[in-house]
Amino acid sequence: MAEKENTRGISSLPQELYDEVTIFFANYGLEAEVRIARLMCLRLVSVSFNRSATRVLLSAVRLSVSRLLETPQLLHVQSPSSIKSIFTSDLRRFIRSLTIFSSDWFAKAVKRPHNNLYRCLKRLPSLQYFEINYRSKYPHAVVYMLWALERAHRYLPKLREIKIDLPAYSSPKYLAPCFRRLEGVLRTYLPQLQHIDITFVSDFYQLMHYFVDQDFLHLFRLGRGLRSIRLVGISTYANYPEIYNRKSWLHPDAPIEHIELDKFTAPFEVLARIFNYERTLVSLDIRRVFLSTGEWRDFFLKIRKFPLLSHLHIYACYYADDGIYLARCFTKKDEDAAQSACEMTKKRSEALPRGQVRMIFPRQAAQLSKHGLHLH
Repeated sequence: MAEKENTRGISSLPQELYDEVTIFFANYGLEAEVRIARLMCLRLVSVSFNRSATRVLLSAVRLSVSRLLETPQLLHVQSPSSIKSIFTSDLRRFIRSLTIFSSDWFAKAVKRPHNNLYRCLKRLPSLQYFEINYRSKYPHAVVYMLWALERAHRYLPKLREIKIDLPAYSSPKYLAPCFRRLEGVLRTYLPQLQHIDITFVSDFYQLMHYFVDQDFLHLFRLGRGLRSIRLVGISTYANYPEIYNRKSWLHPDAPIEHIELDKFTAPFEVLARIFNYERTLVSLDIRRVFLSTGEWRDFFLKIRKFPLLSHLHIYACYYADDGIYLARCFTKKDEDAAQSACEMTKKRSEALPRGQVRMIFPRQAAQLSKHGLHLH
């Protein structure tokens, strides 16, 4: 009789309902810091709520590079690392977002963190979002991390979004290995990705000296399922005319809804591939884009007619007829066409039903909310 009484009430609910209550409790109209505090308190209520709150807290993890360098055998039984308990326990199944970061600008990270990262990635079957945010002038660690990501492919069947910022202010000599490893990652993962965000060169002036190999642009054709793409610091300015007749640099059947190009130089024939997504494109953001052939006016008059385009942002776009140093500004016809396109997209946005999402941007598909565990 006592055993039956113990199974009554809230303690008899399935774990899935605890999870729903936890997410509602943590999400309701609060800032991220308050949400996390609530979840930490909820972990003390009962075993079931502890399990649910921990799952949400672990849905998005930020891991510093220094943690990966703590010991050569980070997840070994005898390892003193504090993150071992996360990546070797059942909790690892709930990690859907992983960001690897470094805030030390001068850190060389000469030790190789790739084996430890590989071992961690192997244990994350539910991972949907992966980011490398390495703020250092030395790219060595990024090369190793990209290698680990490529190697872990068969263990990450649910990965749908990748965001990678390559180190700024590095010479081509040091960036070349990054590009080679990045090419391997793109070839491996693009067929399964929905969102891609790559910063090749973050410093605008460095773009004027060095160009990313144009072949990189055509790798994105592998992304049949891409919904959004953001590229920063890539240039096809040096491409030869014969490549203009190649197939689209994006997959022609991809359901692309959002495109963002920043610090991007290309001939009109390359930019015009965006016209393939007239029936799906919702948001277009072009910043510091240099057109090396053709007319901006023709581009804007075409995209003005896209039926779903409800967000258009244009900033500091020029012509690069004689090289970037001698870039030309918009003509009066270009300005009128751009203004007309912006006005049309604004009307579409205002006509959308109240509460409907008006802009589609790349985001962490993995996160249940803005909670996250910071492993500094």
